[in-house]
Amino acid sequence: MLMPFASTLASKPYNGRAAVQSALMKYYSAKHDLEPDVARLTKVRAGVCRDYGFTDQEIGQMELALLQVATSNAIPTAFWTLTSILSSATLTASIREELKSVAKISSLPDSAKREISINISQFAAHCPLLVSSYHEATRLANSQVVTRRVMADTTISDGKSTYLLRKGADVQMPAGVNHLSSANWGTNASDFDARRFLQPEAKGLMNEKAKEEFKTQKRAFYPFGGGKHLCPGRNFAFAENLGTIAILVLGFDILGSDGGLLKVPKIGRANLAEAVVKPDADGSKIGAKFTRRKGWEEVVWKFHTDHE
Repeated sequence: MLMPFASTLASKPYNGRAAVQSALMKYYSAKHDLEPDVARLTKVRAGVCRDYGFTDQEIGQMELALLQVATSNAIPTAFWTLTSILSSATLTASIREELKSVAKISSLPDSAKREISINISQFAAHCPLLVSSYHEATRLANSQVVTRRVMADTTISDGKSTYLLRKGADVQMPAGVNHLSSANWGTNASDFDARRFLQPEAKGLMNEKAKEEFKTQKRAFYPFGGGKHLCPGRNFAFAENLGTIAILVLGFDILGSDGGLLKVPKIGRANLAEAVVKPDADGSKIGAKFTRRKGWEEVVWKFHTDHE
């Protein structure tokens, strides 16, 4: 996305993208998205686009963006969250206990299997440590750049210096700077702290200083942008990430290739074409052993919300 003369210097991915877009344009032009077995997400997205006047060709061209977001942001976020949790036996055990409160277990008729139904609407209320771990892993791995255009001359100050942002200028705000600032997060800003995003009361901190620090950290955390352009997909990302992690943590024992706890690879910085950093060369070779947990071998997983 950032390479000059992409069609020449990055011809393989460039042509690959063109081939996928061509297939998607044919798919929507043939109205395959209206067929009964198509995912509701696909149907609704195409319907909204058509309501706003997009042609089938344009829908096919744009649909590739959904795949890019899913593979470049959601999957790496799940990786960092999961490895961070599984690197601590104590944290893994605590989150398993939380997840039991949102997992309804029932026997399937005429089958030896059990159904595990997880209410994803209850993650925030009943799984605060899991949610905090997800936000903390996101804080460390997400360095997306928020871009805004200045609509009128605006003066801002940090108390020491004053800056004039002129109308028409573009302002870029890299989240990684605030996400790793010791002024916002303390001296351990570069470390994973699973309890960092818990409410002060949940950590036994009732004083005003702790509450003000929590407010500062909320303002400094913007992996999905902010304002009226706050990413609408943030809730979908939350549900798919925590839903995936819930299955893996509850249903499996996951250890490193050496039989010990997983080790979290070094977290670097993402480039401008992606928001969430991927593991580096050594980290990408991390191995793991997955085994079904005793008592969780024969289960069928199901997700639902309070509105279903």
